[in-house]
Amino acid sequence: MTLNPHRRLRLNVSALALSGALCLALTLSLFFAIAGRSIHGPSRHSLGSDSVQFSVTTEAELEDIYHRAWLLTKESSLPSRAPFDWDSWEYRYKGQLRTHKALSQALAEMLDSLNDPQCHYFSAAAWRAHQLETNGKPGIGVSLSGADPQGAKINSCWRGSPAQRAGLRWGDVFLSVNGLDVSQMEPDKVTAILNEGDEGSIVELTVRRQGVPLKVTLKRAGEKTYEAEPQFNEFHARRYDLSELTIPGLRDESAAAVLDGKIEEMSKTFPGLRGLALDLRGKKGGSARNLATTAALFLEKGVICRSTRTENGQQVVVTYKIESGKLIESVSGGGNTPVDTVIETPVGKYKGLLAVIVDSETAGAAELLAAALQENGRATVYGVSTAGKGLGQSLFILPGGHVLQLSTTTYATPAGRHLDGQGVKPDVIAPVGQPVTPEGAIEWFKSMYPRKEDSQGPGNKADKSPPGNAGSDPATAPDSGDD
Repeated sequence: MTLNPHRRLRLNVSALALSGALCLALTLSLFFAIAGRSIHGPSRHSLGSDSVQFSVTTEAELEDIYHRAWLLTKESSLPSRAPFDWDSWEYRYKGQLRTHKALSQALAEMLDSLNDPQCHYFSAAAWRAHQLETNGKPGIGVSLSGADPQGAKINSCWRGSPAQRAGLRWGDVFLSVNGLDVSQMEPDKVTAILNEGDEGSIVELTVRRQGVPLKVTLKRAGEKTYEAEPQFNEFHARRYDLSELTIPGLRDESAAAVLDGKIEEMSKTFPGLRGLALDLRGKKGGSARNLATTAALFLEKGVICRSTRTENGQQVVVTYKIESGKLIESVSGGGNTPVDTVIETPVGKYKGLLAVIVDSETAGAAELLAAALQENGRATVYGVSTAGKGLGQSLFILPGGHVLQLSTTTYATPAGRHLDGQGVKPDVIAPVGQPVTPEGAIEWFKSMYPRKEDSQGPGNKADKSPPGNAGSDPATAPDSGDD
């Protein structure tokens, strides 16, 4: 079966499963790179070993791959990226592409001319290896932070993961893993140790919870067999009527519904809860639609984000906005009639105090979510400037299962700002020289909006109006639609 090289099929990144048997150029449009991560390997654009045998072997076939890659880059990459003499690259290596190594080097040089570190070429073997790396690592299902001086602390547990089933929870601090003292290790190192082992292997842990050491035994599972569970701080909610809420990310289509359910659970457990601090530290990747449905939980009107991409040489603009109490996806350009589609999702459901916590690792969809809530006057952003990842990439599958990744989409905030290389600037800057922590955000939050019983003394700002809609608890509004 021969597929049109320019035909596009949009797939959720979690369902991405490519085979070396795929033929011609099926384009998989993704958001903010593959799984929200930068790709690093032996060389800038070409990864893998040339000793592997591929289904494409002849010089003519190798030249065909190069030419298709050149054409796709010309027609689909961002106009600002391609040099003015792009046509000169079309036959630059004609007669020189006799090996896969030569093809890799030629495509690397061509892509280097774009001056875009997110553009990559993968051989078929390298792409399969990358899929295994990003989709197949076993683990216990936790994300860690280094906020605790005595060890790596659980920032969130993944829904249905071994960690959650074993009873681990937010705030637990790792002391040892399989007898190895990890109390002084960085979170990334502890994560690597937790992931060292096959699926089903035993992990014996010692964690500290509220000062008490606990021993936990569990089995590793595949990383993609579970999803993140939002986490909130019961201590802060009980003591201050405020709580940070760690969201799992924006890659899953159910992100907004899961967050909605967690906030409803919080509001029932703590009916006096006055406000939330959404914790977006370290969050990367996700789709524009998912960030829009998440933002809609807190907004009653306004633009959320806008994207511009190139399709067959023409620009297509997609805008997510809230009008008349509905979330709308508006698509225009590309030579087609503009189309508005209503997305069935709750809008403006939560009206209490709202802050957003960000750090230098907050990227892509997460920083656009922060910008949407900030620029619509709904939330105060606390932390440091975000990563500034404001471009979207697409994958093009070439003959033989080779893969080309190009930047094809730009994203803008409600105010029209492009975050690429700039990021979101916080309204309140975290203490210099210290990590951004939820504890710091809550300290600022409660000082700005103290409870009436805590509002005595200088610096009282109890009468200060919060960003956005004020005067009610975060979850007092009725459901405005089905998820």
